[in-house]
Amino acid sequence: MGICCKQSYIHTTNLDDKAVLRAENIASDVNLLNSVEHRRIRDRMVNMFNIGILEENLSSIPGVVNILEKIQEYVPADGANVHTLICWRDGLSYERHVDAQSSRANADNSLLRLEGLEPSAQVFHKRMLLMQNVFNQRSVTRNVSESFNYVSEFLRFVTEGYITAFALEELQLDDLNEEVEINTEDVQRVSEVIVDNIWNPTRIVDG
Repeated sequence: MGICCKQSYIHTTNLDDKAVLRAENIASDVNLLNSVEHRRIRDRMVNMFNIGILEENLSSIPGVVNILEKIQEYVPADGANVHTLICWRDGLSYERHVDAQSSRANADNSLLRLEGLEPSAQVFHKRMLLMQNVFNQRSVTRNVSESFNYVSEFLRFVTEGYITAFALEELQLDDLNEEVEINTEDVQRVSEVIVDNIWNPTRIVDG
């Protein structure tokens, strides 16, 4: 079976600082790129490469092991000790990656244990798992015409969730179960604040 394997990596070898700060205490210029950093990012983008198509079966542990061994050739290493990189996967590929590493758990060194690649679920799959496991939203598919009612229900669910979160913030509440005394005027005020923040009026210009 010919499988086209696409991976993404984030370098972690420079993340040795153990200090932890709140985001609000980090200076804004830390997140702003200077001209040197811009040039370095451009240079890295120019040097992208394609490892090609790996003729392996992603549905089998031996196939995934072979894929990880091949990709691991591009991971920085010092002898048998590797500098682990994050490997972004979808939910199912993540599980197979973990199973492949488990099959090599008793190997003699980091390379043989496939520790050069640390699996992590991609953001959209984390969201998908959250919707399935926490909110029991399982029936939405990418083909809207085949599941129109489920998609419509999902959009309504998400919208109501955002509105509820917005209302909690405006009322300075930390939890839905927190008790607070509010009246009709409070509800009206919160409603107006929410609408004012999300409303995008059309500006009409003569001519």
